Amino acid sequence: MARIGYPFPRPFQPDEPFFLQWHITDRCNFSCSHCYRESQKRDLSFPDLQAVFRSFLRLAATTSQRGARVQIAGGEPLLSPHLFNLIGEISRSGLPVRVLTNGSLINRSIAEALFRSGCKIVQISLDGLEATHDAIRQPGSFDRAIQAARHLRKAGIQVTLAMTLSAVNRHEIAEVAKLASREADRFSFSRLVPCGVGKSGTLDLL
Repeated sequence: MARIGYPFPRPFQPDEPFFLQWHITDRCNFSCSHCYRESQKRDLSFPDLQAVFRSFLRLAATTSQRGARVQIAGGEPLLSPHLFNLIGEISRSGLPVRVLTNGSLINRSIAEALFRSGCKIVQISLDGLEATHDAIRQPGSFDRAIQAARHLRKAGIQVTLAMTLSAVNRHEIAEVAKLASREADRFSFSRLVPCGVGKSGTLDLL
């Protein structure tokens, strides 16, 4: 059964996992109506990414928190030429690594490559049932997200389906949770943050 993540801000708990959500590229193959990006910036080189990761390791070593991990996001992280090398480097350090994606680029070979590189959990965005999700993202993206989840689970990777809530899709949360119970290992949701493209008001806040 999928688990529902905690959706709203709450007081910091000392025993919560300490993690880096790392947006390694602004490049994306979608133009979602709730996106937090404003413009595309130059990607860092792999040596620069390595330097950022070493800085995070030093920071994590100064904390008393357990369960440190790295979550790689974008843009669409699968468009970064450094993704698999970066996952490998993080995995070799002993930290778990997750990838946050729209799922559109994941086929069987990509899923298997993610598993081999050391990624054991992937989060796929799913912003409603088919008509709603495709309207927010692009036609056909719902089917590709579900297929990506199936490829990943077959490759041995756990899948989280993640929903960005707004007035447009909040009535579908129960149905998406049911879908996640069949197609994923976890279900989470968060509220729309009005910044970047998302501040235009195309989607309304809850």
